[in-house]
Amino acid sequence: MLAQLSQVVTYVAAAVHWFYARAPNRPIVLYGISLGAAASIFAGVELGALVDGYILVAPYSDLCAATHRRTTRYLPPILDELAYGALLFGAKLSLPHLDRIAPAARALRPD
Repeated sequence: MLAQLSQVVTYVAAAVHWFYARAPNRPIVLYGISLGAAASIFAGVELGALVDGYILVAPYSDLCAATHRRTTRYLPPILDELAYGALLFGAKLSLPHLDRIAPAARALRPD
């Protein structure tokens, strides 16, 4: 997920630079849903004043919360907690910086 998010952030930044190069006097507003909202938030650190506004629909607070909501929504009771536990265990092994995938915290502290 971290690699996927990083790649999407790169695409967002590239798109903003492309639009800005072609129309520097036009406002740029980023619109993102879920992962797109997260990518917009993380790209905002690099983009700074190039972006005039953000429309963020359903950005997740952090990756753990997003995963838990999805397992709860799509799996029956008991199985949802088992699946979430397995995913969290696997994520901690493969994503040592899991706690850094938190768009809500990044939006509040863009530094």
